[in-house]
Amino acid sequence: MKQIRVLAILFWTVWLMQCEKEIESIVVTAQVTKTLAPESNTATVILGRTKFHNVFLEQPSDTSFTNIFPVTVQPITGAAVKINEISLREKIDGVYFKPALDLQYMQRYDLHITTDKETITGNCVLPDSFSIIYPNAGDTLIFFSARVVWSKSDSAEHYIIGVQPVDTLNKAQGWNKDFSADSISCVIPQEAFIDTMGNFYPGEYSISLMAINGAWKLSEVGGGNLTGAQGIFGAAVYAQPIVVNIKSP
Repeated sequence: MKQIRVLAILFWTVWLMQCEKEIESIVVTAQVTKTLAPESNTATVILGRTKFHNVFLEQPSDTSFTNIFPVTVQPITGAAVKINEISLREKIDGVYFKPALDLQYMQRYDLHITTDKETITGNCVLPDSFSIIYPNAGDTLIFFSARVVWSKSDSAEHYIIGVQPVDTLNKAQGWNKDFSADSISCVIPQEAFIDTMGNFYPGEYSISLMAINGAWKLSEVGGGNLTGAQGIFGAAVYAQPIVVNIKSP
């Protein structure tokens, strides 16, 4: 009986040594972006390795994980990162960047990442140029009927609109919202122009609009649009932003 118990303990010890004490996963966020104000063409890739403690390899107790969250994220350094054969420089640990790119509307961009363990790939297409049709810069809008109309951008799969106060003393919450590719207009909700206490703030507000191809959030694509890692790679084009005046009737 004692011999069986010793063998069981030995088997359990060997099994634990072979099991994953930590569950690792690579997470990537990457984009190519073309903006008009200021004019800029950039590529950015962020690489990180997450490690989750395997709770099955520890007997639970009332004091388990009391002081330490059992997850770590480490930047992945020294990777070879390319977009269409153009190498990105590691700006800081885990962040790879390239400015002043010759980005072309409607062109496909391929991402290729090589680490010491993995190869990661993805692709997207830079959407076509587009613009905000209404309102015009400098227009005055009534806060409860403010709306935005834009031209369509070919290859765009999403649009993201942002409304923010220009004055830093303006405490309004602002507003951001994503829309599907077939959208060409939206109404700005009144909440964009009030603070958390419900106070209305008139004044100047900036309106920005971005067209996106590819993935921009994991929930849209069930874990990402990359091969070899979880994560997202997308191409974004910004319309010329405008500033308008918001007032009450």
